[in-house]
Amino acid sequence: TLYGSPQIGTFAYPASPGTNPALHVDLLLDHLVASKACADFICRKLMTEFLGDGTDLVFPNLLSGMKQHWGTTGNIAAVLGALLGAPLVIRAP
Repeated sequence: TLYGSPQIGTFAYPASPGTNPALHVDLLLDHLVASKACADFICRKLMTEFLGDGTDLVFPNLLSGMKQHWGTTGNIAAVLGALLGAPLVIRAP
């Protein structure tokens, strides 16, 4: 239930959204973005999009660096900067 105090995995909603039910959506998105699984998924997808299939396996150090830039807030600008500034991308024909 939305107004009870439901729990999804380790994330528990506040007991009441007050006058702004969208608060639940914001809190859930913050929780998802902070998860390591989300960082891994997004960074792998970006590598595949920009560099091709299987590049996450060929360049694990780049993937690791991208995930570090993701942090707990989903800093997509920093992730893209790490990806597009990587020497292997800069040297690509």
